[in-house]
Amino acid sequence: MFSCKPSRRQLSGHLLDTVYAREKDRVVSLLRDASYLAIVSDGWTSNNGDSIVNFVLVNPRFPAVFWKSINSAAKQIEETVGRKLISSPVTDNAPNMAKSRKVIMTKHRDLACAGCAAHGMNLIVSDAKSLARIFKDRAGLWSRFGERQSQLRRSCDKRYRLSLPVATRRCTHVKCIRNVVNNKDIMVALSSSYNLKARYEVVLRNRKIAGVLLHTAPELPTNGGGTPIFREVT
Repeated sequence: MFSCKPSRRQLSGHLLDTVYAREKDRVVSLLRDASYLAIVSDGWTSNNGDSIVNFVLVNPRFPAVFWKSINSAAKQIEETVGRKLISSPVTDNAPNMAKSRKVIMTKHRDLACAGCAAHGMNLIVSDAKSLARIFKDRAGLWSRFGERQSQLRRSCDKRYRLSLPVATRRCTHVKCIRNVVNNKDIMVALSSSYNLKARYEVVLRNRKIAGVLLHTAPELPTNGGGTPIFREVT
């Protein structure tokens, strides 16, 4: 057809449309031959402030297929591939997505909706990092934390210090979570200490951290709205 390589202009015309239509038919045929599919979505906001949702079709027997970035793509997938092939919608763990999963399960009781495990782990790391920072950023708490660890070491119970993750080192995120979990009893004891309560007064504005602290130490003093008191009195 061409004596030399086609230009960008030639490729952007009917050639691109022809190849796209051919590949799309091939992918749709591959999807229809699958025994089941999971539809994975993730919402994000563009630089222009537009709300966009990515839709990806997943099956362990072939690579993930990116379908579209559009707010109505799920309906288009159902019409193109077939409703019976979709077995599990997977979303991130944002509150609006959790509500969406409930709506889907109410309408389609045969579907197994789930939140993204990787996104959940990311939230756990964020909470663990926040909890570790609370102790490390407060001299009084950090000093008492070190004293309790020293007491445990004398009883042959070795504990590692709390550490914060480094953005470019994945292993440090695992270490941060592990050290928070291993030292949970120390943090609970410190948070429940009546002497410590006398030194600290309200306000922890971060509700996520507040929830973690209330879960690990329900005896923490709170204000009228249920927010833990955790600011050192000078």
